[in-house]
Amino acid sequence: EEALNTLQRSFFHVVITDIMMGEMNGVELLLQIKEMNSLMQIYVMTSHGTLPHVIQCMQGGAYDFFEKPLKIEDILISLGEAARRATRWSSLYSRHSLSAKGK
Repeated sequence: EEALNTLQRSFFHVVITDIMMGEMNGVELLLQIKEMNSLMQIYVMTSHGTLPHVIQCMQGGAYDFFEKPLKIEDILISLGEAARRATRWSSLYSRHSLSAKGK
């Protein structure tokens, strides 16, 4: 709940969540975030990952799935890709906004 409240008040390009949490699991959080903002890049981590979890997360819109213990190199590669995607989206949005104003 706290994560959803924060995401409603502020914009983030990337969210990293665990599958196993207290009140809500990571898959439920993923789906609710995607409803709020389909462009949000969500990464899921777990120490108890099963193939059904991975499939459910990827079908729900997760960009990647990390198994614990986490490998920092894997996370940095994925976050680098996320940063490049966010930059491209911002650039496309800016160009679209400028062309819409010019019409």
